[in-house]
Amino acid sequence: MAPDAAYCSVCGKAAGTSPVNLDKPSAPAPRMDGDIPDGIPEGVKGWSWGAFLLNWIWAIGNRSWIGLLAMVPY
Repeated sequence: MAPDAAYCSVCGKAAGTSPVNLDKPSAPAPRMDGDIPDGIPEGVKGWSWGAFLLNWIWAIGNRSWIGLLAMVPY
């Protein structure tokens, strides 16, 4: 093997030189076999004026200062 070949930093084996195919996954994604709720709870559905207008209070209370950028007009 050439002296400039790449090696794995963890195990020390020579790295492969074949190109990686990213077109299609080699195996299907695993299915989630858990209980999935059938909708949105009533308390979350719809428009929330509190979340829309009072987000800056939440940002201050949670010390998330980047949330105050919502107050900056475009």
